[in-house]
Amino acid sequence: KELLLEARQAMDLPFLKNQCVIMGNEMNSGAAYLARQGIASAGFTPQHISLTVGNCRDWDFDTQYTQGRTIVVANPPWGVRLNEQEEQSWMDLSEFLKTKCRGTEAWVLNGSDKTTTRLLRMKRTRMIPLQTGNLSLRWIQYHIFDKPPPAQREENEELRSSFQDVERQSKARIQADLYSD
Repeated sequence: KELLLEARQAMDLPFLKNQCVIMGNEMNSGAAYLARQGIASAGFTPQHISLTVGNCRDWDFDTQYTQGRTIVVANPPWGVRLNEQEEQSWMDLSEFLKTKCRGTEAWVLNGSDKTTTRLLRMKRTRMIPLQTGNLSLRWIQYHIFDKPPPAQREENEELRSSFQDVERQSKARIQADLYSD
C-alpha cells in the first residue's frame, strides 16, 4: 500500500506529469479487461496507463508520442501459456519491434525455452533469470536500433562500394608487385 501511495503521488508531481506514459496492448480481451480493472483499482487513469486490445503487429504504436527513453515490455505466449499460435505470436512480436519500435529498448519475458526467442531473430543485449514458484523465467533485453533514413543508407552503400573498389585495387597492386620480380 505504501509503494502504491508513493507511485500515485509521483504521478501528480508537475515535472513527471508528461514524462511517464505507459501504453499497453493485450491480445486477449479477457486479460485486457482484468488489467484495466487493476489499473483503475490502483488509482491510475487512461492518461497514465492506456491499454488497447489486438495483435501487436496491428497496434498503432508510434515512438513519436514518447520523448526520451522508451521501454517496450512484452509477455508473449510461453511455457504454461503455450498454444498452437505461439510461433505466429513471436513472429508478430518480431515484426512489431522491428518496424514500429525503432530506437527503443525492449524487455521480453520468456520461459526457459530458447526456441521461441530465436523466432525474434534479434540479438539480445542482456538476460536476467528469475524464478517464480516452480517456473524458471528470463527477462531478455533487446536494443532496437533506429535505421538510418533512405538517403543515409544510399550514402553508406556508396561509401561501402568505394571502399571495396580501393580494396580491390590495393590487392591487385600487391599481387602485381609480388609477381613482377
